[in-house]
Amino acid sequence: MYSLLGVPVLLLLVILQSSVVSRINLSNGSFDLVLISLIAFGTQRGSRHTVFWFILGGFLVGIVSVIRFMHPIIPYFIVGVMVEYLKRRVWKVPLLLMVLLSFLGTMVVQVFAYLMIYLTQVQLPLITSFLQVTLPSTALNIVVGIPIYLLVRDWYNSYVPMEEE
Repeated sequence: MYSLLGVPVLLLLVILQSSVVSRINLSNGSFDLVLISLIAFGTQRGSRHTVFWFILGGFLVGIVSVIRFMHPIIPYFIVGVMVEYLKRRVWKVPLLLMVLLSFLGTMVVQVFAYLMIYLTQVQLPLITSFLQVTLPSTALNIVVGIPIYLLVRDWYNSYVPMEEE
């Protein structure tokens, strides 16, 4: 059932991120609603096809992104693999996993974005970019990630029957 609802919800998240959420800034960083929502979904017990949802989310974000089209797909895929690995192997406390993956996922996406911009011959100062974009984005993603995790957990539990878990 959640598979049928996942695509429209993901489309809505991309639209919200590109129109409303991108205007909420701390210094020059903003939070990534799609990434954080996908991490929150991926940390749910019994969630399936996590890497697929991350690739789809990266594809949809790539459509509306200013940077090259393929930019978000690769870091989103990497974060999806990290979510799957850490969920199954390491952690049993999903909220702590959410905070850790919000930090790591933001770092992966931001570093990849910096490298893509750097490879297009635009010279950005590394320390300034880190202090004014990456750290504020990471802080926003962690702070906003906790309420998003709670919302996704309630949504997931209401649409996935106990037998499927």
